[in-house]
Order: sequence, then C-alpha cells, then structure tokens
Amino acid sequence: MAAGDLAQRERRPDEAEARWRDALTEAERSSPEDARVAQTLERLARFYEAQGRHAEAEQAFRRTLKIREQLFGLRGPLVARTLTDLGHLYLGLGRYDDAVSALERALPVAEKSFGVRHRNVAVIVSLLADTHRQQERNAEAERLYQRLVADKQFENETLSKLASLYEAQGRNSEAEPIRQRLRESAERAGTPREAATTIDQLQVVSVTIPEVRRQLGAFTDFEMRVAVRYTLHSVDEAQPQLSAVRFPATATGCTGDASLTDGGVFLRLSRGEGSREVQIPWRSGAAGSPSRFDGGYVTVQAGLWADEAGRPRRLIRVWQFRSFCHSLRAPESR
Repeated sequence: MAAGDLAQRERRPDEAEARWRDALTEAERSSPEDARVAQTLERLARFYEAQGRHAEAEQAFRRTLKIREQLFGLRGPLVARTLTDLGHLYLGLGRYDDAVSALERALPVAEKSFGVRHRNVAVIVSLLADTHRQQERNAEAERLYQRLVADKQFENETLSKLASLYEAQGRNSEAEPIRQRLRESAERAGTPREAATTIDQLQVVSVTIPEVRRQLGAFTDFEMRVAVRYTLHSVDEAQPQLSAVRFPATATGCTGDASLTDGGVFLRLSRGEGSREVQIPWRSGAAGSPSRFDGGYVTVQAGLWADEAGRPRRLIRVWQFRSFCHSLRAPESR
C-alpha cells in the first residue's frame, strides 16, 4: 500500500494501481472481510473515480462499505466516509436518487462519530444540499445551505450557492443582500480568483431548443439562442465564453461524460450588472458516417475569462447549466 501511495504522489498511476492490487491480493489471503482489504479497496476506488472509471469505482466503494458495515455495523467514521464517497460519486454521475440515499445514510453516522458541527459533517450536508438543488427540491436545498451558513461552514461558497438558488426562483430581493455581503468580503480580503468565485455570477435565463440550420455530409449544424443575466465585480472587464456541451445519445439527459462541441462565442462585459442574449452555432455529427445522425443531449457551459491590462487572459470560473438540457432530434424528424 505504501508503494502504491508513493507512486501516486510521484504521478505514476499505472504503478500505483499495480501496487494497490498487489496489496489487495495479499490482504485477501487473511480474509476477504479483513479491514486491510477495505482500506486498499478505498484507495483503488478513489483512484478509479479520478481516472473516470466509474463502474470500477462504484464496485470498489460498495465492497468497501459492505466490509466496514460487517466490521463496525451502521456506525463509525469509516462507514460514514465510505457512504460519503459513494454519494459524491453518484452526484457526479447525475444519479441523484442514489446520491441522496447514500448521503442521508452517512449524515447521522457522521454526526454521531464527529459531532454535528464537524467539517466532515459539513461536507455531507453540502453534498446533500447540492444534490437536492439538482433535483429542484429547492426547500430542502435551502434548509441545508442555511444550516451551513449558521454553522459558519464553507461560508462564502455556501452563501454564493444560496444566492444562486434564490435567483433561480426569482427571489432577487433575498439574493441581493447576500451578493452585497460577498462583494464586500471579497473586495476586502479575496484574491482575484476568490473574488470571481464569490462575486461574479452568470445566470442562464433561457436556452431555446436546438434548431437545425443545415447538413454537410456527416455533420448537422445547429443553433440555440441563450439569454443570460450577469454580475461582474471582481475585474473591470471580462469575457464569458458560451459554448454548447454535448452528451451522447447513450446518456440519461445531460449527465456523465460530455464533449465541448466547439469553443463557443464570447461576450464582452464591463463591471456591473445586466443581461444579454446571444446565438450559439455548433455542429453535431459522426465523421465517416455520412448517413448517420448521432443524436444525444445538449446544454450550455460558460467560462469566465478575465481581461486585465498587462496580464494574459485567464479563465477564472466555469459554470455548466444542466437545468437547460435539450435532446437532439434528427433533421428529418422536424
């Protein structure tokens, strides 16, 4: 295990995996339910998750959980940690019901193990709130964000999420005092990147259904119209880049692995607040298959690029708007 850990720190992933697999084989000689088996599986699961090998990560996490529940019952910090890892994995995959199930099991175990105001508990509460928000269970998300704010956990990050939640519901009078508080805090002490994370906001108001413009061999050109509202206070000038993000036809909506269809269009913004509307042209197709339309789903991603005198342009924040997820329909079906 130590050799695997060292290889990972030195960025030798193939060797890290091989050494952990050796450790797993050795631990299993004692017993398939040995605590060292769970410990090694946990390392492998996190490694697989980082590599995008989600099915292997889930299998390893679930086996880790089973061993730890046999050893400790439904209690203890290691059980809470494994349930949290599973919840995090499911949230990233868009499997929100599974994420809620794992995190709601983890929360009381963690509260009993660490205390209700411990940082490990706050991580679970934050993940659970984010999951409820993705499910549009706004009241539950708000309650959990308010709990984090009251406990002063991840305060600026949580306040920003809470303000965004209010804005998405049109509760701008409740969001604005939070935005003002974040602006003042970041301007006093934050770095430019921190200021962008807590202050600058880009809210997508609407995204039209992708419309077919023309076909060129294997490819189909689409176009969407995107309306956005923005708040820019961290720099004097910036350029949000709005791009279409395509998910394959095998996905369940806008979840899982995606590809950026092209770099997207830029909007030049000056410090302040306002709204804009823009057309996003992009292309979908399958090279080498002229008759094939490969379908899928599309949403919008925005990257905020800062423009400052004497400094190269830099990316300071990324948003992906999965709440505006549209399926792609073949041209002939229109």
